Amino acid sequence: LSASGEPLSADLQKMPHLLVAGATNSGKSVFIHSLILSILYRARPDEVKFLLIDPKRLELTFYEGIPHLFDPIVPADKVTVVTKPKEAASSLSNLVKIMESRYQRFQLYGVRNIDGYNKEADKRGEPREYFIVVVIDELADLMLVAGGKVEENIQRLAQMARAVGIHMVLATQRPSVDVITGVIKANLPCRVAMQVISGVDSKVILDIMGAETLQGRGDMLYRSAGSQVPERCQGAYVSEDEINRVVAYLRGQGKPDYPELETMPKPGQADLASFGVTPLEWSQTLKLVLERRRVSQDLLKSQFGSSARATNLLSLLEVKGLIHKPDGSNRWEIHFDEIEACLRAEFPQVPIDGGRD
Repeated sequence: LSASGEPLSADLQKMPHLLVAGATNSGKSVFIHSLILSILYRARPDEVKFLLIDPKRLELTFYEGIPHLFDPIVPADKVTVVTKPKEAASSLSNLVKIMESRYQRFQLYGVRNIDGYNKEADKRGEPREYFIVVVIDELADLMLVAGGKVEENIQRLAQMARAVGIHMVLATQRPSVDVITGVIKANLPCRVAMQVISGVDSKVILDIMGAETLQGRGDMLYRSAGSQVPERCQGAYVSEDEINRVVAYLRGQGKPDYPELETMPKPGQADLASFGVTPLEWSQTLKLVLERRRVSQDLLKSQFGSSARATNLLSLLEVKGLIHKPDGSNRWEIHFDEIEACLRAEFPQVPIDGGRD
């Protein structure tokens, strides 16, 4: 409700991401529940899925077993609310891969966003793409364990994921600059500030003071994208009994269901043309990696004279499962035996020499 008692609503798809912060008993968790329930009331599991991340294991675990649940690193029959920070960091990394995969598919279809893709899919009689809503409560715990990687993935998703139907809601009760970094703030212009301890915390969230004077229990300041002055409003209240009734009903309607290998195409199935790579460039890349026993953006750029071409070739190597970056590492791990097998199978006329230690 607005300060004058008028009902207020906002569309997450238009935000397209939301940052929520507030101290204990400010109403932050209830606000998150009301947001989730408002979507569950309106959307089927094949329309919207939730990646729920709750390192505290206190709030989002209510939603265990609902058919809307999703995690890109876990099969549908084993999906749960993510509670371990390292697993959450991996889930976000794979969500970036889903985003990139969707962009490639949208490009092939000649569409600009998920709405255009779904219209085209309907014409072709193909499955529609679903929205993915990421809810993180508590962001501070993730930043503590894997801050750099988490921040990088949040930045990429915030900058690019809207068009492919991925939206984020990030919540924290510790609105400090090491949690809500400049990078995160710059990419999440829509923010909700519940009651906080100090004016400094208010400035971290909203860039102005004021949230420290709120009354708690859902009293909030909401700043939409492009607005310099936040609006004061009162959040809706939902009880645990209401949440449990909704969840019990949804559990009776079905189980989570989504393709197991959602994140990337299966190894070996990537199409060269979709990456803008010619067979000659591909064979030269495989041979180069075998001979040099390493791979990097600079190496491929030096060979082919183009940063864009080097990026495409690295992506193709990764999609085919020939290279990968272990979690927490910036170095490529190279599967030389598989590269050699690929080169022999696809280009038997190309001589293979040297390179082995």
